Amino acid sequence: ADGRFRLTWRASPETDLRYYNIYASSTGKPAVEQKRLLVSPPKSETCYVDWTAPLGTAVNYAIVAVDRQGNVSAPALAEGK
Repeated sequence: ADGRFRLTWRASPETDLRYYNIYASSTGKPAVEQKRLLVSPPKSETCYVDWTAPLGTAVNYAIVAVDRQGNVSAPALAEGK
């Protein structure tokens, strides 16, 4: 629905997973950087609803897994229209 995008992903199989980071941008692929960070769900979550998405605008998302040492996985990309 307008203004709401539901993101779901498979849980990381890594045993030292700490949390996920979700980045968003309405102007193309989001950079994995602090100013694009939308939310950091705990490792137990595999779903997020973005209630902040602008109406009538496509939003691009990147989801990464972060382990206990701070290592970041390659981003999984998604587009909400």
